[in-house]
Amino acid sequence: MTESPYQVTLVSLAAGTVVSITTQGLYPKLNDTYGSLFSMLADQAGILAILGLAYEDVDSDVSARFDCALLVKPLPQQLDPELQLQQLSAQQYLVFRHLGGYQRLSDSIDWLYAYCLDCSFFLPADRPCLHHYLDDPEQVDEDLLRTDIYLPVVAC
Repeated sequence: MTESPYQVTLVSLAAGTVVSITTQGLYPKLNDTYGSLFSMLADQAGILAILGLAYEDVDSDVSARFDCALLVKPLPQQLDPELQLQQLSAQQYLVFRHLGGYQRLSDSIDWLYAYCLDCSFFLPADRPCLHHYLDDPEQVDEDLLRTDIYLPVVAC
């Protein structure tokens, strides 16, 4: 495997449940969707993480599915009809931190897939890629935004 100047880590995440809204072809213009998600849950739960689940390559398919999701505690007892509870399975992931704006996120995702395919230990799993948004774009300069990309993998 080629040495990389970037840091990639292997993590195992436990199974969990997120509250999500499914979108089709809206990526990367999801501010309103995340805003709706926040407003529907603001009074019901504490937000632990802001996530996205990418089911397809969002740059190559105008109808790509992308789920805007929040990890919250406690889970809401009643959900708005637009929201769904989504189960995430326990899974191993290769994790890479993207720095900068969301419009360049796909470059980092492509790089992580290439890294994984060059690696002789793992293959990409048939599950959505997770985006963990660490910063609020309304409070952090675009060049300083941090997003952890979680690529689901299986051992070879």
